[in-house]
Amino acid sequence: MSATNTMIVKRLIQAPRERLFAAWANSDDLLKWFGPPTCQAVSVRVNVVPGGEFRINVRSEIMGEVDIRGVYREVVPGSRLI
Repeated sequence: MSATNTMIVKRLIQAPRERLFAAWANSDDLLKWFGPPTCQAVSVRVNVVPGGEFRINVRSEIMGEVDIRGVYREVVPGSRLI
């Protein structure tokens, strides 16, 4: 049996839309910022195309190592990731 989880993130950030897209779509950028202060992204793999997968391995002081995985359903380069 597999569980389905959904993450919806909405924030107003004063930055160019293209830069924010890159922060989510570029593995080097994700490694720099992903997670709260108690976590650190230790590896990131992204394939930013519809049907492509992402995987973020996070090391947490509280939960140990956690894998965050998903599939991109919609990609509008520079502006939208679902």
